[in-house]
Amino acid sequence: MSLFKEHKEEIDILCYTRLPQDELIYAPKLAYSMHLAYRNDEDHFQELNHNSGVLFAKATENDSGSLNAELEKSVSFRFG
Repeated sequence: MSLFKEHKEEIDILCYTRLPQDELIYAPKLAYSMHLAYRNDEDHFQELNHNSGVLFAKATENDSGSLNAELEKSVSFRFG
């Protein structure tokens, strides 16, 4: 008896950023991070991590609050 059934289901993964809001609500340094969502039907994406970022660039902040990303090397990901 197997405890696990083979379950093959196709899902879509969405990678996105959000629009910044007031500094106290959702600052640009958070909004411009990488966010993830998935869907397994035709209509609705479900955000992951409570719609918070999951990947943040190493950066320095300018006096204006804008960010300068520090790109040291490229990283690639492979799915499936």
